[in-house]
Amino acid sequence: MRHPMTIPLSAMFGLLLLAGSASGQIDWEERIKQAFSERAAKNHSFRIEYERDYFVTKLSQPEMMDGGGNKWMPHEDTTFHFSESIIWEGEDFMKSFRGPMFHATLGEYFDNEMIISEYQGYNVIFRAKLFDTNTPYAGINDGYKPEVKRTNYWMTQYDLLPIFFYSGRLDLINYDLDDYHLLPGISFFNDQECRVLEKLKTTNIPNRSGSVYRVWLASDLDFLPTRFLIDHNQNHLIDTSISYRKDQNNEWTISDWAQTNSGTNENGEMVLRTSSNITVSKSESGALLGGEDFHVEMPPLTFVDESNWHSGKEVVRKYILMPDGSERIVTNEEFSRISSHAELFNTPTGMAGFPKPQQKRRSMYVIIAILSASLLAIVIRRRLGRAEA
Repeated sequence: MRHPMTIPLSAMFGLLLLAGSASGQIDWEERIKQAFSERAAKNHSFRIEYERDYFVTKLSQPEMMDGGGNKWMPHEDTTFHFSESIIWEGEDFMKSFRGPMFHATLGEYFDNEMIISEYQGYNVIFRAKLFDTNTPYAGINDGYKPEVKRTNYWMTQYDLLPIFFYSGRLDLINYDLDDYHLLPGISFFNDQECRVLEKLKTTNIPNRSGSVYRVWLASDLDFLPTRFLIDHNQNHLIDTSISYRKDQNNEWTISDWAQTNSGTNENGEMVLRTSSNITVSKSESGALLGGEDFHVEMPPLTFVDESNWHSGKEVVRKYILMPDGSERIVTNEEFSRISSHAELFNTPTGMAGFPKPQQKRRSMYVIIAILSASLLAIVIRRRLGRAEA
């Protein structure tokens, strides 16, 4: 696929055909809200699996390194491949993805798997390889309930907007149709008649215009989204187009979407930074899901960092899931001594990070050798001094 390196700003916004009256707009707004409400009810539970080809231009991504500072990656224009899936039931969800991720210690990309699950107050973030040790890691938060509902970072990424606007489940990403207003008239995108919603987000930063969010909704597809355009301060553009197909029930289902992410360079030109082509392999509305579907299977030797809040305060436990199913408790003292989780696998609780007996013997021999050499040097110097006298 050819990726244009420069994109004129004026080409990013389509020409709106102005028509209609204020009363017509109110009618369209109600129809749009009704369509979204019906889709949300239908997709109270949902499953989707998809493949992503992610193109990244040379030195366009500032990746954070251990110890602070960024490393600009990748070294050349690169296309990465990811396999991803999302399920949800009400407000419970699980997202998983496998593909290249940045290693903050080595400063390179490596293949990894990550799973994020939130089910009835039980939150798990699992990595098949922790960045500094390449061993499995799981962070667990059990029973924590924030006073204010937080927007989940893993679900609100711009490249996932097609899923939530298609399903009507804007509540999962803390979006609200009431934050948008309907632009007058109609617009055409990919030969489809659309109504366009717009949201403006102002900023207090000097010389910045703020952000504009626009969504094209196809009138003949029951107001399914066909395009998103996000303009941040006229120097960062995200443009997404969505396609649909008929499923076995002759209903429209999302099939694929493409996204470009562009920004201005030092010459003020809009240039491509990344692009994604995403193909849906499976989607299921009204999926029958239970607790087992949100369970994260952790392999033996997974390092678990668990916070339990059921007592009203945080109780922290660290442990290794051993091959026999037992938990090898990790103390804070030994955790501060080790350089790798692997040091915990074959030592009793509290003993990791200490020198091994063989190492102690070697150290003792070295000390004895140094002392012997020092004493010998003192004796030789004394004898030489007497000889000179």
